[in-house]
Amino acid sequence: MSVWKAGREVVELVDKVREKYHPHLAEANIAVVLNDKTPVSGNKVCVGKMKRTSREDQLLHHHDFKLIVYAGPFAGMSDKEKAALIDHELTHANVERIPRYEIGESGKRTKCRDEYGRVIYTDEVKIDDESGKPKFVLKQHDVETFLDVIERHGLENCPEVTDIRKMRKVFAAKKSEEQAS
Repeated sequence: MSVWKAGREVVELVDKVREKYHPHLAEANIAVVLNDKTPVSGNKVCVGKMKRTSREDQLLHHHDFKLIVYAGPFAGMSDKEKAALIDHELTHANVERIPRYEIGESGKRTKCRDEYGRVIYTDEVKIDDESGKPKFVLKQHDVETFLDVIERHGLENCPEVTDIRKMRKVFAAKKSEEQAS
């Protein structure tokens, strides 16, 4: 497996998508790397992955997140599909918000919750005491945010919902070439 720093074209695409759809990540340092491995999970090809960097990596390399783009499938995608993928992965990167509190009848301060028991948050962002930057977190898959990605890019351009037969054909052809050599 080889991993390398993404080229200017990919980094510029990440910056463009981040600026347009993810302004809350303006202060986040995101390392963008390409990986020639193509993981398969649940019989689906993984095209990209967002990871939160460790505290050690943050101190040594000053990156808050690492965006891994799997080079093989990515190369077979259209520009619109690439933008949708980057948008999807950036959706996982988020800032931690401060919960909304209320004072109960007993005078005790408790977190506000919605009708499903989920904590309600303010728009205020938690700040990391050491860095003075927003505190960054990874967000898990959420139907609502993926609907936003689909609305922005169109269903046909979203890797998480489109038919991946095209990518499979690219890999099959590449594998045949490698085996023939």
